[in-house]
Amino acid sequence: EDCSFEYYHSSHQLKIFGSGRMTTYSNDNKAPWDVIKEKIQTISLNGITHISDFAFEGLTSLTSISFGNELSSIGKNPFIECSSLTHINPSMYFKYENGLLMTHDGKELISLIGSEKDVYVPASIKIIREYAIYQNNQIESLVLPKRLEMIRSYSISNCEKLSYVYALTNVTLPTIEEGFLE
Repeated sequence: EDCSFEYYHSSHQLKIFGSGRMTTYSNDNKAPWDVIKEKIQTISLNGITHISDFAFEGLTSLTSISFGNELSSIGKNPFIECSSLTHINPSMYFKYENGLLMTHDGKELISLIGSEKDVYVPASIKIIREYAIYQNNQIESLVLPKRLEMIRSYSISNCEKLSYVYALTNVTLPTIEEGFLE
């Protein structure tokens, strides 16, 4: 947990650098950039290996983030309420397609990002991670793949406009943890 940051007012860019994992932030331990969160438009990570749970929650002006080559793990959805985020330059461990941030192998959905109204979870997804589609107030319908195996706690929750969740035919009911569709 040897990370520092700099904020550049003229470009609205947050640079986070160092080596290793980010500090874990919470309601009791806010990220140091929380006081300027409405101003941040871009983020670049350098040397960071792990983004902590909810690290960038509420950065409503954030439009793009570059992960850096070292990033290999991501905690619980760090992009909750990042409604303007439309561009992610992922590391080799992740991919970003159609508003979905996934593990590189496409087996785990980490986060629904942006303002998609109708979301089709790719057939390759086996696990929807905790808080992956949490407090997303844009999504209206969600189509789950046939071979989905696990829906983690609160992965699809607190989405005001979500009115339809479809499971493709012949779907085997996945393991569903607490907080689903609350």
